[in-house]
Amino acid sequence: MEELLTEILIEIKGLKAGQAVMQSDITAMQGDIKGLKAGQIAMQDEIKSLKDGQIAMQTDIIVMRADIKDLKDGQAAIHAEIKNLKESDAAILDMLEKTYRKVEAVEDNQDRMSESTRYLMRQGVQHEEDIKRIRKAL
Repeated sequence: MEELLTEILIEIKGLKAGQAVMQSDITAMQGDIKGLKAGQIAMQDEIKSLKDGQIAMQTDIIVMRADIKDLKDGQAAIHAEIKNLKESDAAILDMLEKTYRKVEAVEDNQDRMSESTRYLMRQGVQHEEDIKRIRKAL
């Protein structure tokens, strides 16, 4: 029986040693679990930060789209203004051309009137000379 008790004591010592190793493993595992929980919390914080960044980027994209729309609207307005200016330029050029033609016509008329005036003046001089000759003859 003593042998049996010795074996049981040896067995109990082995169990205690195994229990101590298991307790040490459990303590190490609890430390690992705490580390994993801390890592999980850090990852959740990182995910929240990424989500916040994504929301900020989406807001920036919305603002940029509005800016692009404003730029397109402005560009369309500029194109319309350029078209109006081209039409105005064409109208001004047309008026200028018509004015030039009128000026040419007026100048032609002035030239004809000058010719007529010179002719009439020559005729007037001729008539005066004729009148003077007739008076002398009478």
